[in-house]
Amino acid sequence: MKGVAYGTFAPNGDRGQFPSPERVQPHTRRARSGYAALVERIRRTVSDAVPTDATVLVVSKGDDDLLDLAGRRAWHFPQDQDGGYAGHYPADSAACIDELERLRAKGAEFVVVPSTTVWWLEYYQAFGEHLLTRYRPLARDEDSCAIFDLRPDQPEREGSAVSAGDWDQQRGESRE
Repeated sequence: MKGVAYGTFAPNGDRGQFPSPERVQPHTRRARSGYAALVERIRRTVSDAVPTDATVLVVSKGDDDLLDLAGRRAWHFPQDQDGGYAGHYPADSAACIDELERLRAKGAEFVVVPSTTVWWLEYYQAFGEHLLTRYRPLARDEDSCAIFDLRPDQPEREGSAVSAGDWDQQRGESRE
C-alpha cells in the first residue's frame, strides 16, 4: 500500500518533488482567522457585560468554541433534549420563543446573539420583538454580538443598557 499512491504519480519510483511518506502530515482543520477573531470579540463582550456565575444561551450552529466564556455556564440555542446543539434552526418565531422560555425556566439568564446570527432577530420577527419588549438589551456590538438580560426585574445599569429605540436606531429604523 505504501507505494500505491506514489506509483500512480511516479511509476518508475522517482518521487521528484513529492515528499517522502515519512514527511507527509495528516490534514488538520485550520481555524479561520476571521472567525477566531470574532469568537474572541464575543468573549470580550460577554466578559464585560455578563456576571461570571451566569448561565448564558448562545445562538449558534453548534460551535462549542462559542460556549467557552471564561467560567460562565453556556448552552447552545437552540438545543436538543440532551443539551447539545439541536442540529437545525427553529421552524418559526413561535418555536424560538418556546425554546427561549423553556431554557429560561431551566436557569438561562442571558442570551448572546453573535453578529453572524443577528439575522435571527429579523427573520424570526416575533422572536426579535419578544426579546426587545420583554428583556433588556444589555450590549450590542456590531463586530461581536448582542446580549439580552433574561432575568426578571433587573435595574438599568448606567451606561451599559441598550434601549429598544437605540437598537432600532443602530439598525436605521424607527419604532414610530
